[in-house]
Amino acid sequence: MKILFLHGLEGGVNGRKITFLRDKGYEVVAPQLLKEDYDESVEIAKRNLEGVGIIMGSSRGGAIAMDLETGIPKVLIAPAWKRFSKSPRVNAGDVIIHSLKDDVIPYTDSTELKNGKLITVGVDHRMSDDDALESLAREVEIIVTAKGDDA
Repeated sequence: MKILFLHGLEGGVNGRKITFLRDKGYEVVAPQLLKEDYDESVEIAKRNLEGVGIIMGSSRGGAIAMDLETGIPKVLIAPAWKRFSKSPRVNAGDVIIHSLKDDVIPYTDSTELKNGKLITVGVDHRMSDDDALESLAREVEIIVTAKGDDA
């Protein structure tokens, strides 16, 4: 299954979460998002939706994912929706993963999101520790299984 990964403000196209998912055997499309232009970053994400089965966004990338009007399941990692999102959407079945110890995006921001399944895991905002990464993999596998698609 193809995953569209939208990196955070300080992230990049070869970050730890992206390489972790690729190492698990997933096809991951990770376009370079523009740090200085949020609206164009949303457009870049839209141009990369073809054939995507899961949208995953980290921090600012989570806000971008929330601004995409689509029925594709989303995994939002510490989404920075209050800072960036124009019209945040969380659908039933979407997953929000956030650390209580996040010192960049308050955990309480994620508790305000309705419809999604909130998972508390991780040691900090980066969500690159083993527990956080394994949680990402579990949630992707749950979506893949629900869709009946072999990864």
